[in-house]
Amino acid sequence: VWLATDPSTPTGVRLNVPLPNAPRDVQNLFRAVLQETNKLDGFSPIAHFVVELSDAPDPASLPLTPADSVAPLATIGVFDLTPDSPTVGQRIPFELHIRDDASPGGGRSHTLLLFPSIPLTPGGRYGLVVTRRVLADATRPFDPSPFFLAVMGPPVEGEAAAISAVRNVASEVLDAVAQSVPPIPRDDVALALHFSIRSVDHIPLDLLAIKSQVLAA
Repeated sequence: VWLATDPSTPTGVRLNVPLPNAPRDVQNLFRAVLQETNKLDGFSPIAHFVVELSDAPDPASLPLTPADSVAPLATIGVFDLTPDSPTVGQRIPFELHIRDDASPGGGRSHTLLLFPSIPLTPGGRYGLVVTRRVLADATRPFDPSPFFLAVMGPPVEGEAAAISAVRNVASEVLDAVAQSVPPIPRDDVALALHFSIRSVDHIPLDLLAIKSQVLAA
């Protein structure tokens, strides 16, 4: 959704995250962050994923350990979608942390943090799927948001451009997990996100430069 074509990068794309429609002071904060962020060509291969929830989840319904995360019936999965990858279509292990924090407005913020157990492949593509088998309690599964329900549905005349854009990338994830073993059908999906991983070609050069400076000193 936030990638633009750029032949000068190793992956051929670059981030192009727009400024939000917000007050000037908020836009100034985003502008400062995006100045460097938009130079990258994808998501970090070692950073964690963040999923905000509307309510506190039942820990018993979540795959909290790397071993649980790759179980065939795990309620959340990170899948390798990289063409020609030896692990394409397979689940990627992660460790999951549950956060429950006080928000500035006096409410509570419920968040899942997923830390990949292995570095993701630079230039690779991955999908994150949260199923409706993640529960708030025994009688309340987490459902798709109204926005994501529209994304999973067929195109509608006059729909928001954001819905069309997300549908274009989320469909790759939804189609892939529908063919996994066992399959995850669309009516079992609460959220599906697509990640393109950035290149790291320049990082070893930075470290070698640091080494040279230390040795010279």
